[in-house]
Formats: sequence, structure tokens, C-alpha cells
Amino acid sequence: MNGWELIDTCPACNSRAIRKEKEVSTVPQFELELFGVPLSGTAMVTYCICLDCGLIFHNPRMTQETLARFYGDAYRQIYPEGNEERERANRLCHALKDAKVEFDTHLDIGGGRGIFTEQTSHEFGAKSLCVNFFNRHEAVGKYGLVSSIHCLEHVLDPVAELSFIAEHAARYVLIEVPPIDCPGALAHPLEFQPWVLRRLIQSHFEILVFLETRRYTTVLAQVKDKY
Repeated sequence: MNGWELIDTCPACNSRAIRKEKEVSTVPQFELELFGVPLSGTAMVTYCICLDCGLIFHNPRMTQETLARFYGDAYRQIYPEGNEERERANRLCHALKDAKVEFDTHLDIGGGRGIFTEQTSHEFGAKSLCVNFFNRHEAVGKYGLVSSIHCLEHVLDPVAELSFIAEHAARYVLIEVPPIDCPGALAHPLEFQPWVLRRLIQSHFEILVFLETRRYTTVLAQVKDKY
């Protein structure tokens, strides 16, 4: 399939012990026309699971080039703007205050429309920067808080993504992912069972809070051996 690739090792641990886990219909439906007749259809994506580390991932998956195009214009056309991002930013700011997290700089990776960084700038007085798939080169140096909110499930290499977060984290890290089997399978090359997410994050950071709900798993962590 053009723009997609079949892989034979796990994206996280490189194990070859992988097997097919499930096939999922994509959301939303696609409108097609065949011989002048309008039709609605769905695409199917296949997920595999690593029998060694437990990661669930697209296979075949988008190539890096296809993924970059997808997160250009296509993503916002398929998944239109709503109130969810604003509500999420409010919830996360409350959680940071409850945890008594202090920071004066904030880097949000994959931060959508920049609503969370607007919020931390207003509520914490932080100098905040939002970077996405295309402008990560703007993230220079270390930040008191680095966040990745519903972003980790969108990348091809979770270990490289966590390394990028660690490279820029001076103290705190905030990561949130949706549960497995949530809508939007086409946009989620990765799915994380909570125990898999915990182990991946622990390999880079010290976990302070690990909150699992039906709608999301949220992790507050800090850089190891610093505090």
C-alpha cells in the first residue's frame, strides 16, 4: 500500500515476537463515488502487539513522510475543532496546582492549537512554547515543565519521543494518552496499556503521579537524580 510500510519488529523494543492483535474500522466514514453513485465507506487498520513489551501498534503503518502529510491539513479536516482541548487544558492546570508543581518555562509537544500553553502562561506566569510535528526545531534548551498531551500515541517511535522529551526537561514531565480502543484509530499508530506506559516512562523519569481513568491515563514525572 503506497505510503504505508509493513514492519517485522516492535517499535519500542525491536522484538520480533509480534502477532496480529485486532482490526479496527476507522472513524469517521469516508465519502466515495463509484460510477456516479455516492457511497460511504470506512478504512481498516491492523494493530499488532509485542509479546515481549506489550506495545500495541499499527502494522502496516504510515511511513514518516505519510504521517507528516497526515498531520498537515488532513488531520484537522477529519477531526474538527471542539471544546475538548480547552476542557483538557483546564483540567490539567488544576492537576498541576493540586500537585504543587512550580515552573517558569513550559514546552508543550504536539500541542494542537496551543490552548494548554496559553493556559499555563496565564495561570502560572510561565514562558510557554507549543511545538508540533513541523516546528520542533524551535524547542531549544531546557524547560521547567515539558508536556506531551495526547501526542505519544501519534508517533512511530515512542522511545525516541521520550528521549526528545528528556532532552528538554529540566524538572517536570506531564504525559497523557487515551485508553486503548478509543475512537480515532487511523490517527493512533500506537496504543498503550497502562502498565506498558508506566514501564516506558520509568525508563526515562521518576513517576510522581500515575492516574488511570476510562478516558485517559495521565502521568506526572520528574527528571531522575535531580530532586
